[in-house]
Amino acid sequence: MGVLSDLFIAGADEIGLLNPDASPAGVFTTIDVSGIDILKLTSLLCILRSSNYDMNVIDQFFAVGEESEDGPWIHKFPDELRDLLSALDTETIARTAGDWSRTEEFQLEQWPQELVEEALTAMAGLAVQAKQTNKDIFLWNSL
Repeated sequence: MGVLSDLFIAGADEIGLLNPDASPAGVFTTIDVSGIDILKLTSLLCILRSSNYDMNVIDQFFAVGEESEDGPWIHKFPDELRDLLSALDTETIARTAGDWSRTEEFQLEQWPQELVEEALTAMAGLAVQAKQTNKDIFLWNSL
């Protein structure tokens, strides 16, 4: 879990306030989901769609600003992922976390299902806030 990861809520008119080299914490409503990256989120979106894994889904996470090889990187969540996350109830979170924790990305890093469920619960809560305020969710990653 060496990748620093924050998810944050921002409106299209607010994203310019972010210093891309610094964590969004303190500027925007943010949750720490260190270790979660765009590949894991691609798997999650496929699971929530009840579809087979499709690497092309990664293209739905749009980069914000300039991308560098060394990061940090900022990607906008697809609205569909925000909406699907905001609709999850406790039972569905537990089941989805089980499925998500068994993906190759989590298995390689030996994440326990409980930690995946904790992250998914926080993400669902953030998605509810984002949807209620009509804002987007962004992923900020740094090495």
